[in-house]
Amino acid sequence: GESYLDETTFVEYRAGNLPIVISAPHGGGLMPDSIPDRTYGVVTRDTWTKSIAEGVSDAIFEMTGCYPHVVINLLHRIKFDANRDLEEAAQGNPIVEQSWAAYHNFIDTAKEKITTDFDRGVFFDFHGHGHPIQRIELGYLLNKFDLQVSDDSLNSETMIQESSIRALSGDNFNNISHAELLRGSQSFGSILAEKGFPSVPSSTDLAPLLEDSFFEGGYNTLRHGSRDNNGSMDAIQIEMNNGIRNDAEVRVILIDSLAKAILEYTNLHYGNKNCNGSDLDYDGFYANEDCDDLDPNINPAVLEEPYNGVDDDCDESTLDDDLDQDGFDLVEDCNDVNGDINPDAEEIPNNGIDEDCDGEDLVSSNQNFENTSFEIFPNPAHKEIKILCQTYSDFQIQIFDLRGKEMLFERNEHLLNIEQLKSGSYVLVIKDSSSNLIGIEKLIIWE
Repeated sequence: GESYLDETTFVEYRAGNLPIVISAPHGGGLMPDSIPDRTYGVVTRDTWTKSIAEGVSDAIFEMTGCYPHVVINLLHRIKFDANRDLEEAAQGNPIVEQSWAAYHNFIDTAKEKITTDFDRGVFFDFHGHGHPIQRIELGYLLNKFDLQVSDDSLNSETMIQESSIRALSGDNFNNISHAELLRGSQSFGSILAEKGFPSVPSSTDLAPLLEDSFFEGGYNTLRHGSRDNNGSMDAIQIEMNNGIRNDAEVRVILIDSLAKAILEYTNLHYGNKNCNGSDLDYDGFYANEDCDDLDPNINPAVLEEPYNGVDDDCDESTLDDDLDQDGFDLVEDCNDVNGDINPDAEEIPNNGIDEDCDGEDLVSSNQNFENTSFEIFPNPAHKEIKILCQTYSDFQIQIFDLRGKEMLFERNEHLLNIEQLKSGSYVLVIKDSSSNLIGIEKLIIWE
């Protein structure tokens, strides 16, 4: 959280305690007369990128109580380009050369602390572009020709060796491929797109067209990513379009979305720890009270969802199964909201209730509805069920799963095709329309 200036006072470093580095090389505005203007190379400023980097850092702190590392060039780009090699960046000016060294030394310091504390991390370089297509461009050191290829080609060793997320491709928390990391559903571009900021590459915009302008990543991404140094720090260049940087209202949303996207991306793929070693999923609950600290949808504030096999609310007394607490879960209990109905209950004859869940009261293979008799066979069944009746009365047939979901409905059908149903236990219900009487049969289906 502490802020430091280098000896020239033109480079600021905000020390962090997360495995995240944010860099803003072209957002400064200082133009001291003592430093001559650069005479070649790009000299235009990436407007608002300094403010966005600062805002994202503040937002991450508000969300987590932890700080990313932040490095900012305070000079205007006409004086110093921190995303170029020394010769082009400083153009012979000794003060700028000193600033250049400080800029990259600060990043190296952050990277060293990250690899010591977390083993690995990711570097984000913030930029702005003025290209006609209003979308965020993400640079992985792969040009638009590279991104036009198939996923199989992107997953080739040659492509991976050229990527600024080379290390992540070989070792990520969810074990997904290089192509998926670039443009799959868990890619950084897809995460941003889901938050309302179209990005390329992503699952909705796989690659720029060959005629499109596109920034693939520059000096910083190459120097501080994992491509050439084969280290454990990856890098992504984030090129933000004019429309989202220069609109004050949109910029507020952008800052919040970038902060959330960066946290989501690092949590998904690096499995990183929080600065205090707890609340890894940033859901507001520390590890000592969160029964799954890698899933923000599981914590003591979540409503328990029955029968999903997950302790959503981290409270064992809130039952996920056996809701009636009679000692039988849903697989064995034909009524899991009535504790008097279970396989150990005493059957009460002729009351229309199957208290002991054996199918005897609920089911008969020969149901008599006044003058109509139905026979159901075979049971257990494989591909089809036959329904025989002695008279041609009007009747309907329904098959339910054990959760009460209707799986099949037929009317006046004597041969039921059940191939679409999976193996398991079901309830078959026949209703005689003339008498409105209902017969229920426990049905076993095998594949």
